[in-house]
Order: sequence, then C-alpha cells, then structure tokens
Amino acid sequence: MKRTIILITSLALITSCKKKESTTTGNPMVSLSITSSQNTTPVAFVSIKNIIKDFFFPEAMASAPPTMLDLNGNTVSLDQGWMVVKEIEFKATEIPDANESDGDEIKFLGPYSVNLFSASPVQIGSTSLGLSSIQRIKMKLHPSDVVGVGEPSDLVNNSIYFHGTVGGKMFSFTSTEGTEFEIGGSTALNIRDNMSLILSIRIVPLINKIDLSALANEAPGVVISDSYKVNVISPPPCPSIDASSSTIYDCFRKGLEQQADLGDDSDQSGEIESNEDEIRL
Repeated sequence: MKRTIILITSLALITSCKKKESTTTGNPMVSLSITSSQNTTPVAFVSIKNIIKDFFFPEAMASAPPTMLDLNGNTVSLDQGWMVVKEIEFKATEIPDANESDGDEIKFLGPYSVNLFSASPVQIGSTSLGLSSIQRIKMKLHPSDVVGVGEPSDLVNNSIYFHGTVGGKMFSFTSTEGTEFEIGGSTALNIRDNMSLILSIRIVPLINKIDLSALANEAPGVVISDSYKVNVISPPPCPSIDASSSTIYDCFRKGLEQQADLGDDSDQSGEIESNEDEIRL
C-alpha cells in the first residue's frame, strides 16, 4: 500500500553565518525531503530582517513555477509535477568504485508519491546512516498502481507526470519507466546527527535548456511518453543536457536528473541556499 506523505512547513530563525560542523561518528540520524525549485542556482542566504516577511510570503517554498521560456523562447507554464519514488540509496563517492555494493545503503523504501509543486517540501522520513559523508544519491522511480487523495488520475501507471502549456497549447509528459536517477557531485556532504537533507529539482533551468518548438506541430493535449517521444530532426532539442538526444522525452527525463541536487537544509527553509552545502556546485 502506498505510504501517506505528510507535508510540513518549517520556519527557522537564522542567527549566524555558515559554519562547518565536525562529522558525526557512529550512525547519525538524518531526515530527507524532496521538492522543486524555481531558482537556477542556490538561493541567496536569508538574513534575520527578512524572517517576518518570509513567514507571510515564503518565497523559498516550492510551488508551480511562473511562466518560463524554453531554449527557443517559447512561453512555458507548468501546473502539475509529480514523481513516484520506490527507493533511495546513499553513497559516499561521486562515482562507483570497486568496493561498492548495490543496495547496501538503501534507507527509504516506498513507493512515495511526491508532488514537486506542493506548498512545502515533501517529507520522506528519517533514518540512521552508516556513512560519514554523502557524495551521491540513487533514486529509483516506480510506476504508480493507485491514486491517493489529491493525486492526479494521470499518475496511475506512471512514475513521472507533468502537465502544462507551451505557447498556450496544452501538453503532458509521462513516463512508465522504473528509471534510476544518480545524483552526484564533486562536493561531499559531511553528515552530522539530526541533519536535514533536501533533494531539489530546479525546474526553470530544466525548461530553459529544452527546445519545445516541435510541440507546435502536435495536437493540443499531446502526451509525451516513452511510447510517443516526439522526435526532433534538427537541431538537437537539448544540446546542453545531451547533444545526442533527438526526442523531447529523452531531453525531459535526462534533464530532470541533471537538474537535481542534494543539499544540507540546515535552516529548514525548504531550499538549498548559497550558505548551505550541496553536492553539485
């Protein structure tokens, strides 16, 4: 049975600048949340004078992004963004080494239905880690077999679902694949007890890097999927994501992985801020 996800909004008072904390030995407890971001880079550090403003107008919290432009300048808006996560595994190195065993650090088993545009990050849960640092996270997706309360019916049998418009024309992106995202970077996150980790997917740069012009030739309401990928002859639709990709589907799926980042949400603002560590710089 699908687990119920509890959404909580956190407000933290920020009283000092960033400081490095020593790595915790043993098996420290960490929590993990998943969200999306409207920002292209880590957001600026929020000073204490903005706390009251942020309480009433929480800019850092995830929501459907504003109107965006794709690679060719087409106007894009999204109103739904969902992923179904089957399992999450933590790794200590950026790339696998000879000593790595697949599945030895799986800490969350779903499926978890994640609304990337929810008003606050989706809390996956808390767990103890047998690692002193994290440099990579493996997230396996899973097609949903049922729809929970508040979830779109289009999520059934899909692991990814997005809905929006391009140039005013409605479209959807779906995937039935049980794909695995590997999100790693050059910076290791030193683990400490009661650490708040956040996995954030930057939606705006994702759209900025894909040319969706080919959808102008599709029928309104076209569903981009693993069975209908929308081929693009020339030029490549997402050269900065994958120059070899020739379909909108591949650009979107690979772009989601490229634009994901894991960071230390030390102030529990719901964003990876410029003063907080992240694995991708």
